[in-house]
Amino acid sequence: MRSRIAIVAAMPREIAPLVDGWLADEGTPAGGVFVSWSDAAIVVCAGMGRSRARLAAEVALHRGPVHRLISAGWCGALREGLAAGSVFRPSRIIDAATSRTFDTEESDGLLVTSERIADRAAKEGLARDFAADLVDMEASAVAELAREKGISFAAVKAVSDEYDFELPGMEQFVTAHGGFREGAFAAHLLTRPSLWRKTLRMARASSLAARNLCEELRELIAIESERQTAQAVR
Repeated sequence: MRSRIAIVAAMPREIAPLVDGWLADEGTPAGGVFVSWSDAAIVVCAGMGRSRARLAAEVALHRGPVHRLISAGWCGALREGLAAGSVFRPSRIIDAATSRTFDTEESDGLLVTSERIADRAAKEGLARDFAADLVDMEASAVAELAREKGISFAAVKAVSDEYDFELPGMEQFVTAHGGFREGAFAAHLLTRPSLWRKTLRMARASSLAARNLCEELRELIAIESERQTAQAVR
């Protein structure tokens, strides 16, 4: 089997534009793990958080030869000037819980992986403590596994919430498997009209981030596929 790129994301909505038309596991995903694949790449989503990201990466590696692991998805901006929808390939990943760092071959600043969804106050603390530009919840776990396995690693992240955006109390709707209870969140919003405009802004930003992220990933996959083909004919 030809070696592929493995892309790990938290939520299927983050990479839906990319995998449209790809092969996918049928039926209800076991344990909240969603798998899609093409000849050049495999995408696994297993929910938010470090443990779920590591699980997703392990599933991807189990499915066949992988020469590069990529942590992809939404992220939060930790400084002003990073607009929603902007896509970055961080040069360094740092785990907020352990302070372990992971360097990449890219050049787009520093991403810190947090154990929790970062609200405005948490963003301020992470920016101060780590001098980071972006925050997510998964990248350091994927980077750690890549280091253990001796596999190339990169992160591709799109800003879904800007520095000054206050997330509308989403932590309580995260499931044990790192999923998001969308129905419960919608019911929560029904009686809180003060959150409607903020939630609409978040939805638009997330949609733009997903589109731009997937366009970046398509280009990356195409480049990697060409490189693999060139190596095969040598």
